[in-house]
Amino acid sequence: IRKIPGQEVYTQTQLLSSDAYPTAIDIHTKQGMFIYVGSYGAGLYTSAEETAWRTLGLENMVVTQVIVDEDDPYSILAATNVGIFSTNDGGETWVNLGPIQSLVTTLAQHSTDSRILLAGTPNGVYRSTDHGKTWVGPELAGAEITGVVFAPTNSRVAYMACLYGAVYR
Repeated sequence: IRKIPGQEVYTQTQLLSSDAYPTAIDIHTKQGMFIYVGSYGAGLYTSAEETAWRTLGLENMVVTQVIVDEDDPYSILAATNVGIFSTNDGGETWVNLGPIQSLVTTLAQHSTDSRILLAGTPNGVYRSTDHGKTWVGPELAGAEITGVVFAPTNSRVAYMACLYGAVYR
């Protein structure tokens, strides 16, 4: 669905596919407009300039978060129900960034240092300082993390939202 500028109505863009239920979205606009949509069980999709959708793989996975590099639309991170995956070729090949091999509910990438990642899970938060090659955690073990974000004014601060109302800094 797309809002028409100056109007209070939305129009629907093309459907992904009949078996794709959208669960996550990100957009890249520096080199044209690319939209990325994760789905429940049907993988990751992309559309350039709101044309036809095409799959980027990760079929049979639940994509819970999509992060597209702001300088390179072919560099994508995807949090899924079986871990975190990365591609540098627009989805032709994917690499599992282990060691998290279960549900990753949310993923955040530092705004000024793209090597720093936070991954929220049902059992705490994991941190990487080398773009997912190695991970430390879980911190806040036992906390069911539902959202993570870096503070925009202080890159050394992150916030974690948890199930049942807790927020950590």
